[in-house]
Amino acid sequence: MALLSDIRIDASAALPPRASRGYWGSVLRRLLRDPVAVAAGCVILTIVLAAIFAPWIAPGDPYRGAMLRRLKRSAMRSICSAPTSSAATWSPG
Repeated sequence: MALLSDIRIDASAALPPRASRGYWGSVLRRLLRDPVAVAAGCVILTIVLAAIFAPWIAPGDPYRGAMLRRLKRSAMRSICSAPTSSAATWSPG
């Protein structure tokens, strides 16, 4: 009669061989299981894509504008223009 200790099972014959995922494969798998890491990765990816496509998103040159000249015109218009509505000339009695 055979005892359980006498029976040997070859583990390599029972399971088919699996390819190792490697270090980076296991890192990626662990990162994808963490929802905070996935959200942070999406935010970083969005920022990088916005930086890459910035010339097409906002094609104007930010250094070309004349902010002082633009503000000077609107300030002069508001000071020099005559009031056009009766609400602007109303004074309490």
